[in-house]
Amino acid sequence: MRANQGSTQRRELPLRELFERYADSRDSLLRDQIIARHAALVQKVARSFLASGEPLEDLVQEGYVGLIKAIDSYDVRRDLKFATYATPTISGEIRHYLRDRRSLIREPGWLHESAQQVARGLERLTQVMDRPPSLSDLARETGLNEEQVLDVMRTRSVFRVASLDTEADGTDGDETIALDRRKLLAQEEVPGQLSAEDKIVLDEAIRKLKGLERRVIYYLFYRELNQTEIAQQLGISCNYVSHLVRTALKKLRQVLVTEELREAHLQSKAEVTREAIAEASQLSSPFDDLTGLLTARSFRERLEAEVLRASRYTHEVCVVLVDVDNFAGFNHQHGFTRSDRLLQLIGRLIRRNVRKVDLVARYAGDTFALLLPRSGSLGGQAVAQRILAAIAEADLSALAPRAAGVTACAGVASFPGDGTSREGLIAAAFAALTAAKKAGPGTVVAHADL
Repeated sequence: MRANQGSTQRRELPLRELFERYADSRDSLLRDQIIARHAALVQKVARSFLASGEPLEDLVQEGYVGLIKAIDSYDVRRDLKFATYATPTISGEIRHYLRDRRSLIREPGWLHESAQQVARGLERLTQVMDRPPSLSDLARETGLNEEQVLDVMRTRSVFRVASLDTEADGTDGDETIALDRRKLLAQEEVPGQLSAEDKIVLDEAIRKLKGLERRVIYYLFYRELNQTEIAQQLGISCNYVSHLVRTALKKLRQVLVTEELREAHLQSKAEVTREAIAEASQLSSPFDDLTGLLTARSFRERLEAEVLRASRYTHEVCVVLVDVDNFAGFNHQHGFTRSDRLLQLIGRLIRRNVRKVDLVARYAGDTFALLLPRSGSLGGQAVAQRILAAIAEADLSALAPRAAGVTACAGVASFPGDGTSREGLIAAAFAALTAAKKAGPGTVVAHADL
């Protein structure tokens, strides 16, 4: 109770006194109070960048990093209001993030604007409908027609930069056309190798040639006459026959390519629609359906960005993995529904015991992952101990009347001491978590201590 009263008193301190105390002690609890008082400022600055197309949560996350920098560098002795001092720092951090995320290929203005409409509509409808919206739903939401929505989704993929590590398939654009034009336009006929469909397509293409061009093609490919014999049949020179052959074959190639591409587009339109909507829905839904926390994929993306930022500014980053003890036994005893509710409860407990700038994800099953920017191994261990205590003290009576207490273990790893890459940090944290599970329920192990 005394600790809570002291915390309340600290929260009620004037902002200037908070900064003075923080400047003297560098107490992380005081900094957390300053951060909490300026959450609205971060939200306001982040919303001014919504036109960038990045999710608001990502912008807010970068804004909090800028806020922390401003707090650490603010000189309370200067006659300058903190909000005035912090706003450019928050804005600059978000701009830096957007510059790092910017595509190498600039999108046209019309595509960028339409894409923003589709992205905002997709995000809103997904939240309201609790499922990915259909193409018609997106069209009604954005005011575009279905064809325009589909075109935006398809066209934006052109501006995505492919990885240089991706293996090339060794094919070119012509290989996507199912029709074998080399067979149809060979200099000599290959009897019996044309399908009925190819014959129909070829016949339609030949009908689009001029009269003399059609006759030359007929004599050359169907009658198997040479150019001299064709010239004699038509009463024209061999040079003119050669010219007609070249012209006719060029036209046939153009007609065949156009017709085949049109057919391929019609056949794949439905598939492209489904894939585009599914991809866009996945990209705009970084949250776990059960707990509302980040997914493992989103966590790994954020961790990679944070490691790059930490390398640039030479500060620490901490990863904490929390795993529920004997979750399989709880599941077996109380059933899937109550097990899901337990995971939701633990997710809320973790979220309450970390800073707003920290990220929490459901990494896999009953394993949760925490990303603590600007925190080292000791800070991560303190957070882990606080979370495990909250889990152990949780009242489960409303969840399952006869449920016994639940415990968890945690593994801690920090950048750069335990790993200098995303994969290295995650591997180190899992190694520490494995050691904690072996040590017994409610144990926290730091990779640095292994």
